[in-house]
Amino acid sequence: MVDSFRKRAFKMASGKKGWLSSLPSLRFMPGTVEDSPVNRQHITFNIYGRSPAAIRAAKDAIQQLCDKESTEVILKSEQDQASITKLTQAQVNRVTGLQDRFDVKIAIQKTPPDVCIRIEGRKADTAQAQTEIVNIFRQVEQDAKDKELASVQWKFDEGGCFTDYPVDINLMLEKGFQLKQRYVEWKKSNETFRVTFDTMKETSRRDLSGVDVKREYTNGRCIFICD
Repeated sequence: MVDSFRKRAFKMASGKKGWLSSLPSLRFMPGTVEDSPVNRQHITFNIYGRSPAAIRAAKDAIQQLCDKESTEVILKSEQDQASITKLTQAQVNRVTGLQDRFDVKIAIQKTPPDVCIRIEGRKADTAQAQTEIVNIFRQVEQDAKDKELASVQWKFDEGGCFTDYPVDINLMLEKGFQLKQRYVEWKKSNETFRVTFDTMKETSRRDLSGVDVKREYTNGRCIFICD
């Protein structure tokens, strides 16, 4: 990476009159460039020239190249903030761990009103890190949906006592409800059953009048409610 960076610095400078090309005495010392595999955030250049002006010109060239190569991305949309506040410690560690995979610096702010994730680094690395963080956000939202599904129990009236639907039917009903479907149907013993969400009724071909159904948050506990 350092060799590539150094070549681009020379190319950028030599392409403009009055820059490094006009300073023949200016040179980078090959032995003074450091690229640590432990900390890739810092590269040190020792620059020698005939005058302070020559050195300033070289520093300006390098700074412009750094500015051109680097960028900052801030994830702070309403949806981003909702995901950030839900991050578990393990997920926070995954986000900050991206600094070890990519040449970026990541800062997480979970305290309102400035909830955000800030990514700084080279454009290519920043884009890759952002993609990984978006994937983590998707997992956060999926975990939240799964948790909500698990905490909801659908029940049907069975002789005055509301009884839990089986797990598979319960999941089917909750997904249909979340997707704002008009109804959900399933078959059992050659009979088709339907729950219509507008009326909160379960009907079948044998019983068009139907029975009442209800949706309750149970916090993971099975609850039977009798009228």
